[in-house]
Amino acid sequence: MYIYIYILQQEGISEQSSIIDEVECIKILNEKKKCNPKLKNFNINFHGKHLVDSIFENKQFYSKVCICSAMSNQYILDFQGNIYKCWWGMGNCEKRVGTYSKNNVLIDENLILSYNNRNVLNMTKCANCKYRYVCGGSCTGVMDINNILDGVTKCPNFKEIFRYVIREKYLEMIRS
Repeated sequence: MYIYIYILQQEGISEQSSIIDEVECIKILNEKKKCNPKLKNFNINFHGKHLVDSIFENKQFYSKVCICSAMSNQYILDFQGNIYKCWWGMGNCEKRVGTYSKNNVLIDENLILSYNNRNVLNMTKCANCKYRYVCGGSCTGVMDINNILDGVTKCPNFKEIFRYVIREKYLEMIRS
């Protein structure tokens, strides 16, 4: 059996108070894995894992110019006639970029441009960030629509994630 955990930093309807910091969550899950040999197939996925895997597992690293398909040609249609760019925004009318019916499709071109222009080559905050090609310009799923329109970024704490994970991977490697 292969258990896959993806750490998602989105409060949704639970609000920020119920969110564990990503680095702390990685530490907790890693300790659970160490203490229980039955969890050896416990795959902890976190922001930047593809870079760490390229270092320790000789996997190919692919840089990101944008974080996901929401920043390109992805459109998600729900059964109620709403159109979204992001999976995590589904059901949140604020994140709706359009509507559709049998006879009509209405798209907010300003919102579409805000998503499509989100990449590390266009965003000022990303220009000098050393993690830009690991991050891809930050996830819109954790932002309100005004932040998306304004090009705001809410990036994971890559410095602390890498500090912890790379150290742990290195120690694991020398122990085996």
